Amino acid sequence: MAPKKIIFLYIHPGTGHESAAKALQEGVRLINPRVYTDAVDSLRYIYPILSKVISNTYSGIIKRTPQLWDYLYDNPDILSATATLRTVLGKLKLKKIENLLNMYHPSTVVCTQAAPCVLMSAYKEQTGLSLPLVAIVTDYRAHAYWYAPFVDLYIVPAQTTKQDLIQMGVQENRIKILGIPIDPRFAITQDKISAKQRLKLNPWLPTILVMGGSQGLGPMDKIIKQLGNIRLPIQTIVICGKNNKLRRKLKRKSSRFNHTLRIMGFTRHIDKIMDACDMIITKPGGMTSSEALAKNLPMIITDPIPGQEEKNSQFLTKNHVALRLDNLDNLQAVVEYLIRHPQKLDTLKENTIKIAKPNASLEAARAILDLG
Repeated sequence: MAPKKIIFLYIHPGTGHESAAKALQEGVRLINPRVYTDAVDSLRYIYPILSKVISNTYSGIIKRTPQLWDYLYDNPDILSATATLRTVLGKLKLKKIENLLNMYHPSTVVCTQAAPCVLMSAYKEQTGLSLPLVAIVTDYRAHAYWYAPFVDLYIVPAQTTKQDLIQMGVQENRIKILGIPIDPRFAITQDKISAKQRLKLNPWLPTILVMGGSQGLGPMDKIIKQLGNIRLPIQTIVICGKNNKLRRKLKRKSSRFNHTLRIMGFTRHIDKIMDACDMIITKPGGMTSSEALAKNLPMIITDPIPGQEEKNSQFLTKNHVALRLDNLDNLQAVVEYLIRHPQKLDTLKENTIKIAKPNASLEAARAILDLG
């Protein structure tokens, strides 16, 4: 019997969709190293010319006019108005899907983003192919574009996500709540004092992690300024991701910071850094939120992108694992309050235990292997 082959389809390199695909690859490898896997940027494969334009357009909307994205996201009028266009584009690209399948001959296809999921579903419908198709929802709510009638299994992070899909018409027995797939390393924890010592930090000082996703988005300047005004001894780690401009800018300002401030670029050791921290100030992306929950790290949410991050924010605050700040002028006071009242931080931390799914990638990998 030929070994199993699983391909993971995502869009946009460097995003949570790619990270989820890579985490699932690792999960499969840990369970059965004989299974062949590959992760494919389906946007670049299907739209080689347009992929960069589409990616830049999305990034531009998020940075400059997030209100426009709020209007486009999960809007039933937009969904209806673009149905014909999406059908035409889908049919034009079904040949590309066929070529991809002929290249890999996969036993299962897994999609960590809605667009390739819908295309694969359309291909199955048109050809009658019985190839197992799995959808991985990487946010805590599912938007309408996720609905695809020929998906065999949806893997979702929470009951709220499951209910969204059921309301769209997905059968309940095709949905499993297993979590957002994150790197299996996040399930391994070290005690906070040892983690701080390994990073050459003061093991006894409150440590704050500041993140803005892989692109270092959000009002990082203002966050650092507020933290610099804190009247209690703290130490801060700032992760700028791939935003080298931001990293250089913050490093120039770090000499004026009143506390220990460590500025970092892209790193593959977020799991170890989170172990050393007592709270995180971040945008509520699905992957970052899931990683923080796995590390039982209380969150302060700032500047969520309208759409998926806004809904993630609502989920996290409703489950009392995060505080949301819409006015950053209050950040200093909130952080000082949490440091002076550690019982509040302990409550937030205890609540993370109730909804964290640190083994999501392994559990999802098992479900995928059982299906194929």
